[in-house]
Amino acid sequence: MTNPHISVVIPCYNDGKYLPETIARLKQQTFTNFEIIVVNDGSTDEATIAYLNTLETDPQIQVIHQANARMSAARNKGAKHAKGEYI
Repeated sequence: MTNPHISVVIPCYNDGKYLPETIARLKQQTFTNFEIIVVNDGSTDEATIAYLNTLETDPQIQVIHQANARMSAARNKGAKHAKGEYI
């Protein structure tokens, strides 16, 4: 996505159980000019890794992997990659 109006940053750590519903709800919005940035903060569970791998082909979603640095660092990393006018 080249010019998103809004960037949604989702930090995650072993949240594979909740990510599918979160992403699905975002995709159901009537406003479509947004990007989703999921920052994997060093997840160790297979469910999270497997789900994130399925997202990497979606042009509206950017998945960033980093070593565990805690939620604030994950949010900051997502914000640095955001292209939207609003985060």
